[in-house]
Amino acid sequence: MITQFHGKDDIDLSEIPNGDYDLYMKKTQGNYYTKTLVSNIFNKEIDRREEYNNKGYNFKVLLSLKSKKIELNVRDSLITKKVSNTFRNMINNYDDISFVNNNIKLVGTSYNYDGTYDKENTITRKVVFENKETYKQYSYDIGSTNKGSYKVTSNDNKSKEYAWFDKEIDISNLPKGNYLIYIYTKTTDSEDYGELSDTFGSINKAEKTINNKKYSVSLNKDKNNRIELNVE
Repeated sequence: MITQFHGKDDIDLSEIPNGDYDLYMKKTQGNYYTKTLVSNIFNKEIDRREEYNNKGYNFKVLLSLKSKKIELNVRDSLITKKVSNTFRNMINNYDDISFVNNNIKLVGTSYNYDGTYDKENTITRKVVFENKETYKQYSYDIGSTNKGSYKVTSNDNKSKEYAWFDKEIDISNLPKGNYLIYIYTKTTDSEDYGELSDTFGSINKAEKTINNKKYSVSLNKDKNNRIELNVE
């Protein structure tokens, strides 16, 4: 969806319903107008998240796109108001998604550049399934581990030893719907969340019937290769 703002004054966002929005600036003169996508091409520091009048607002810079456009996410509440220590978004990648009995098994990494992940007991990590139509969220603890298919390294010189998660979650009572998958991670010097994505677009097409409902995962290539859970 597209929302357009005019003028130089403060903008009241309170009437905007829950959703994800592209932002455009529109200039009108006489019978002509021009419209420009709002972006952060120079990686400037911006106010990213805020809650006001029982609404949460998240300005997300899509750094993987050449345009580096800014997307506005409006929700009844935010998973957290905290953001990355730098202009970089959280790194949430999957290594394996499969179904075991009535559980979904999630294996992957979740961390921020300039964040320290050196001790398991100082990290809080959750997966949040968000219904794409109702925006209702379901949260589960997924913990931390220092075991994965490769060693996570970063040139920020801060430990990423416990950047990994490997957890089976009982989702048998999850209602029917299509879900975004967020990973929230808090450590001693960083707190953030973001969508679980598949950088290389090679997700395994796992599916399972649980309690007479069909569960499957899919890749949304139109949304930055984010991974989605479908319950039918």
